[in-house]
Amino acid sequence: MISDPNRLVDLQNMLKRMGGVSAVFRVRSETIGHHGFLAFSEMMDAYIELCRRNLAANNDFATGPLVIDDQLRTELVPAFAKIFGQEPLQLLKPPTKPDAQ
Repeated sequence: MISDPNRLVDLQNMLKRMGGVSAVFRVRSETIGHHGFLAFSEMMDAYIELCRRNLAANNDFATGPLVIDDQLRTELVPAFAKIFGQEPLQLLKPPTKPDAQ
């Protein structure tokens, strides 16, 4: 819960700066032509949206845990897969060993 009005202004300004950094990253990464790298901007945008939602719920996104809803979680999975080649839960599984001949 955010009770200090100055903290609220700080967080709002932080969101603006985060959005600016994300926009610059997107523009610069588009010139590289690597879809996995560009997907980091999708992750940043989703993170910023998550922070906005938390701030709207009067939660300090910079110091407290973020509350993520199912919709945003679902949106993150494709970007994660573009970056790492697998969905998040697949990365947690131990690698399979090839069958011994």
